[in-house]
Amino acid sequence: ISLETQGVYDTTDRIYVYDSNNQTVAVYKSNLTNVWTPYVSGDTIYVRLVTDSSVGDYGFYINQILNGTTNTTMNWSSCSKVIGGWDTYNNDNDPLDDNGHGTHVAGIVASTNETYRGVAPEAKLVAIKALSSGGTGYSSDVAAGIDWCNSNANRLNISVISMSLGCDGGGCTHYQTYCNDDLTAEAINTANRKNITVAIAAGNSGWTDGISSPACVQNATPVGGVDGSDGIIYNRGNLLSLLAPATSIYSTYPTSSWTSLSGTSMATPHVAGAVALFRQYWRLAYNQNITVDQ
Repeated sequence: ISLETQGVYDTTDRIYVYDSNNQTVAVYKSNLTNVWTPYVSGDTIYVRLVTDSSVGDYGFYINQILNGTTNTTMNWSSCSKVIGGWDTYNNDNDPLDDNGHGTHVAGIVASTNETYRGVAPEAKLVAIKALSSGGTGYSSDVAAGIDWCNSNANRLNISVISMSLGCDGGGCTHYQTYCNDDLTAEAINTANRKNITVAIAAGNSGWTDGISSPACVQNATPVGGVDGSDGIIYNRGNLLSLLAPATSIYSTYPTSSWTSLSGTSMATPHVAGAVALFRQYWRLAYNQNITVDQ
């Protein structure tokens, strides 16, 4: 697999690998060579090139096929809580959290600890790593991660996506109207059509005149934060209608097991967990699948 990047790594150029049911099993970017696709069941593997109009070569080239002898699928059997995932930043099927932020928000959703229980402690998790170990990255990797969830939604029963990230701080726009030209918008819109709630952090700069991107995408569910006295202390504006606890939130952390963090990043998984509970309740009580708007 070889993809042209021309020095730009925030690129929509991708190779997607699907199984016979058109479910995504791998996503690759950048200049890669001699990459084996993950093993899939069945007798068919689909390989799709996604590119912009400037593509000037063959895109990808398949020069060898081995039948049933290569299996690079991540073994998730050692973790009953995390049932699947992908790393769109590093081009592999092991979305290990090497930053800590993702582990903290995951615990807010689904920790089973008796003292510090998550909002939806029995929920299963699908892990998507779209940022670097330093917590920075590219919108294209985030969009590819959402696409992976959309493709695998039926197989893994994905009903809500929690995204504690965004362009926040100096140089970033304060959005009071929808930012539907955002690079993640198409993937978020697809999730909405699949009835998947996409909860996204509104940002922490304290703006009173807008929220950060991509929380401003029309079909996203932006989440703001409040302190212990219910005071709004983070970004807000015309697009914001949901608030959740966001200060001194104690949750899971990889290096110290537990830690306290603050921000709309912590508020967002509170909402995501609540969405999971609402959906479960309506299915069990009324045999109904409620919509994102509901």
